[in-house]
Amino acid sequence: MTTKSRLNPLTGLLMGVVLGGITGTYMTRYFGLLVVLGAILGLLLGQWSRNRRKNDIIWVDR
Repeated sequence: MTTKSRLNPLTGLLMGVVLGGITGTYMTRYFGLLVVLGAILGLLLGQWSRNRRKNDIIWVDR
């Protein structure tokens, strides 16, 4: 039986903030904007992943 790991919205949010912060350190003028955009995109990605997980068919190996 195989398991799939998917993002949940909170993990996506944290990952987006971290990636936005890392990118923002190189583009200091847009640091705040990049952190917020990273958080929003991470949250949306996590929600999309959660919705896909609910719609997946569970396969059972015999």
